[in-house]
Amino acid sequence: MRPSPDGYVADLTGRPLHIIYGMTECCGVLAVGRSDMPSPIGIIGPPGDGIAIEIRDSTGVKQPFGQEGEIWISGPTLSPSRADAFIGGWMATGDRGRVTTEGLIVTGRLSDMIIRSGHNIDPAIIEDAAIGTGKVAVAAAIGQPDSYAGELPILFAVPSGEGVRESTDLLSEICEAIADRAAWPRDIYWVSSLPVTAVGKIDRKQLRADAIERQLRLEANAIFGDEDFDVTVGDPQGLCPTISIDWRNRKPKAEVTARLRAWAARHNMELI
Repeated sequence: MRPSPDGYVADLTGRPLHIIYGMTECCGVLAVGRSDMPSPIGIIGPPGDGIAIEIRDSTGVKQPFGQEGEIWISGPTLSPSRADAFIGGWMATGDRGRVTTEGLIVTGRLSDMIIRSGHNIDPAIIEDAAIGTGKVAVAAAIGQPDSYAGELPILFAVPSGEGVRESTDLLSEICEAIADRAAWPRDIYWVSSLPVTAVGKIDRKQLRADAIERQLRLEANAIFGDEDFDVTVGDPQGLCPTISIDWRNRKPKAEVTARLRAWAARHNMELI
């Protein structure tokens, strides 16, 4: 989702809205726009007094002005969340962004990045394309484990109206709006709502667990027919997610477990 410059809160109150960037480790605010004018769409503003912000690559090297990378922060308000959090007085936030003349732009979380055959894909590209069709109200793209590509982008979507789910050309319409072919979503999973965390952010960890469970059920049903079981996915965003199956007091045949374990291993997962 992207913030709207014409949001109903601003219309209702008659006051400009501001994007504030902060985190617990910095005792609150890191950057914020001016109080007398609305923040330009997607732009947060300059860092607070005493706070320094740098953009670095995956090796920790500072990037040129305007280049995207990981956001690093330094300043007197920082309190490390763990012993190794500081490197030379700086802390990596795990957020992606870039610095412009107008201020800081946060583009996402590094952990949200979809990696397809070594190609980095920003989920926002897919989500914006889906919402831009007018047929999707809310969207979240995640990487679904794949035995060949490592991950394939898929889209969880909340329809904007009746009959949208039956649209056969929507996936093609979304792909046409995405210049990077590697970012074309493989499938759309329609849902009535997206899971959110305690602070109201989309819970991509839960969505990835959902995607893994869908994969497993498709595989199991293709091989063994319509099986009835419960699935628990552990560490869905990790390098090797774990899958636990509850067969509901039924003991599966050894060959069933062996084939599912082999399937999981091909997709960099472990059946436990």
